Amino acid sequence: DMFGFRKDEFDRLNNEDKYLQTMNDSSESTKGTIADFVTGVSVVDVGSGGGIMLDLLEEKYPDKKIIGTDISTNVIEALEKKKSEEGHHWQVVKHNFVEGHFGEKVDTVIFSSILHEVYSYTETENGRFDIETVRLALKNAYDSLKPGGRIVIRDGVKTPASNKLMKVSFKNKAGLSFFQNYAQDFKGLPDVKDNRPTCINTEELYAVGDVNFMREFLYTYTWGNESYSHEVQEQFGYFTLEEYKAFFEEIGAKIIEAREFLEPGYEEHLSELVSLSDAESGCKEHFPNSNCIIVVEK
Repeated sequence: DMFGFRKDEFDRLNNEDKYLQTMNDSSESTKGTIADFVTGVSVVDVGSGGGIMLDLLEEKYPDKKIIGTDISTNVIEALEKKKSEEGHHWQVVKHNFVEGHFGEKVDTVIFSSILHEVYSYTETENGRFDIETVRLALKNAYDSLKPGGRIVIRDGVKTPASNKLMKVSFKNKAGLSFFQNYAQDFKGLPDVKDNRPTCINTEELYAVGDVNFMREFLYTYTWGNESYSHEVQEQFGYFTLEEYKAFFEEIGAKIIEAREFLEPGYEEHLSELVSLSDAESGCKEHFPNSNCIIVVEK
């Protein structure tokens, strides 16, 4: 309470090892595919966290110079310990791309599920959830590349639907209770002023709201109560695919890959808990795309 932490958040900070292990355990899915886009001899993994991407890169590219970064001293120390105990040859340095270029020119910079954290946690004069933090991090990363170098991104994607309303029907009361807490606690989506949500029906167990608000809820819901206090602070989708393309075209980057998709496992898990429909027509809705992979070249 002295520091403004909720009990569950404070416990997570005191159990960083357990949290980093959770990150590693959830690393399966499409994270591994982005390593295929690496080019050159030097690779920077931004926001290395528990080190799963560093290990993957080292195994796939044993002869490349692999560098992990994080803005947390505690995480850097944990990675150094992991490196020493497990005999890895990757390096780690403390760096924040929002604050400046990397210390040397490199061939590949990877942002794997980290830009949404940059967007969600960086404090600016406009508060958190300022899209300029993402633009600045990407521009500094681009300027840190050698000619022919690449930026590789795997992260959340925003739904390109303005003012569309989605209805989420819950299959138990606990789900609706989770949603009610989320609707009160989530501070992201500053561009969505209304429809956050428009309706919560406690008798029929459904809620209606902006499609992007509901998408953010759905992919927080997958993490469950244990991770709630952390996940509710983050906005997973901050750019649509077209906004990504427009930004990189603006800075002169060549787009190699740009696609969005529903991460495997989300639909299977969530279908047991909720059903989706268009709020106006009542027609069944598919789960909105959750992730994207973007690859650009200098």
